[in-house]
Amino acid sequence: MSVLGTLQYHEVPFGLGSLCLTFFCILWRITPVNDLQHSLSRRLSPKLLPWTALAIVVINIGSVAKAENLDHIRQLLSTKQCQNCDLQGASLVMANLQSASLSNVNLQQANLSRVNLIGADLRNAKLAGSSLSGANLGGADLTGADLRNTDLRGTVFTGAILTGTLLDGATLQAAIDLPSTVGTAEQYYQWATDSTRQKHYDIAIDQFSQSLLRNPFHAPSYFGRSIAKFETGDRKAAIVDMGQANELFKTQGDKAGLESSDRILLEMKKPIESSEGRGGNGLGMSMINIVGGLLRVFLIR
Repeated sequence: MSVLGTLQYHEVPFGLGSLCLTFFCILWRITPVNDLQHSLSRRLSPKLLPWTALAIVVINIGSVAKAENLDHIRQLLSTKQCQNCDLQGASLVMANLQSASLSNVNLQQANLSRVNLIGADLRNAKLAGSSLSGANLGGADLTGADLRNTDLRGTVFTGAILTGTLLDGATLQAAIDLPSTVGTAEQYYQWATDSTRQKHYDIAIDQFSQSLLRNPFHAPSYFGRSIAKFETGDRKAAIVDMGQANELFKTQGDKAGLESSDRILLEMKKPIESSEGRGGNGLGMSMINIVGGLLRVFLIR
């Protein structure tokens, strides 16, 4: 049953609506009160009026509570100084906050997509659940900041200080220049395989490299980076990476990985001109079809 239908079966004292409406008028200094009550009462059923009035009051009480928030936003944008400010849920998309002083600020659930925060002071800032997608945090001080469950896709971290920064549950895919202490080899490998399947090979190469930076013995990352390099036309580098993967699979006793890398290495070394029916990169089409599956298999083993 609809909300409207439900209301039709419940009698509500009209006095409640009158009381709520009066409160609403006083709150917002709307006069005369009687005129507004009379105007609305002619347009709404007596049974619906109190609920409408209650909704208006609740919505506008929320607006009053945000007044201080708006003052803090104005302060931040005009002075770039807002320590200890309450900016929870604020929308600051593409704002220029370079070198802003934001220590201990509350920016939880805020939209900071593509914001310039180069060199900003964000020590002990509360940023949980916010979006920093595409933002530039180059050189920013995030010591002790709370970035749990934040969206950090494509965020630039070049030279950022992340001492004691909380990053649990954060989305770090395609983040740029994250310190090697942030993210795991497995995470970067997963992102890289996704990029490879989407044919974003340059991004995949960087992500496989980040995986190897965290674990130089991660054979599947060499394997995946080899495929991505081969797809970009860097055949020599691809052969080197596949050879490295092959050696690691052998050392680690990974028979399935060894067999797969053996087969693909053999294909890569064949002269392209003699590879009839091959794709533009020279890999046999049957081999191309199994590569994506192999990357996923390495991921879940």
